Amino acid sequence: MGTVGHTGQKVLVIDDDPVMHRLFGNILHQVGYTVMVANCGLTGLDLAEHDQPQIIILDYVMPDMDGLETLKELKSRESTRSIPVLIATGYLDAPSSEKFMTAGAAACCDSAPTTATTRSPWARTSPPGWCTR
Repeated sequence: MGTVGHTGQKVLVIDDDPVMHRLFGNILHQVGYTVMVANCGLTGLDLAEHDQPQIIILDYVMPDMDGLETLKELKSRESTRSIPVLIATGYLDAPSSEKFMTAGAAACCDSAPTTATTRSPWARTSPPGWCTR
C-alpha cells in the first residue's frame, strides 16, 4: 500500500520533544506528507518562511520562544500568515487555548498522554485527538 493523497505536501512540526517528531513524522509520512521538524521556535520560523509548509504543528512549551510567541510571529509575517497552525501540547488549559485561538491558531489539542492512551495498543501510532474552535 503506497502513500495516499498528500504526496509533496509539507508539514512542519515545531516541538522540542524528539518523540513528538517521530510520532507526527511516522503518521504523516504514511499518508504521503513530507515532514520537516524544528526543535525550537526560532528554527521553526526560519523553516516556515523558507519552505512554506501547507500546515504547522506547534508545541507550547519550548526553549527560546514558546508556542504562543512563535504563533504570533508566524501570523505577523506576510510570508507565513496564511499557513494553518495546529497547537499540540501537553500543557493546554482553557485560558491557554483561548489565547492560541485569538492569536490565529486553526485548532488546539491536548497531546498529554493519559492512562487510557498509554495503555492502548494504539498509543505509539495514533495521533492525539484534535479539538477545534
